[in-house]
Amino acid sequence: MLGFAGGLLILSGCFVYGMTYSIRLKKRIEILRDMINVFDRMKGFMGYSMLEMEDIFIRLDTYEYSVAVNGFIKSILIELKKSDIETFEQIWTSAVKKCFTGILKSSEISVIAQTGRISDYLDKENQIKLIESAGYELKEILSTVKEGAPDKMKAYIITGLSVGLILVITLI
Repeated sequence: MLGFAGGLLILSGCFVYGMTYSIRLKKRIEILRDMINVFDRMKGFMGYSMLEMEDIFIRLDTYEYSVAVNGFIKSILIELKKSDIETFEQIWTSAVKKCFTGILKSSEISVIAQTGRISDYLDKENQIKLIESAGYELKEILSTVKEGAPDKMKAYIITGLSVGLILVITLI
């Protein structure tokens, strides 16, 4: 009886491990999709109104995104309200690392992080072009990630179950 319970525990653990990878991939897709929406909205706010960055992030904070993207927006908004000497790029990069490390790949993080250089450009047109460029890159990454996502998610779960079964059979 104890062996059966141990085997069930091992099988459950491996299944949860496979599910964890599956959920992580789903979160990654949600974050990429939400960041594309954030960039589109930023571009709209910058293109059609003369809003300061703090006002843009106040407006972005009213929309519903995934937990990580909401945390990213709130983190930037909190730092912008402080009267520190930090530049926008430092605030942006810090928020990107804090909210997306461990979920997104380093190439995806670098695309999002490069958008923090928006304050390097004085004219609005180049700022909008930088945001458009990052949005376009994220759209390409998202389409690549979504391409095989359902199959990968199933494979993670099946692999977890298979490893669990192999361990149970080996240990029994």
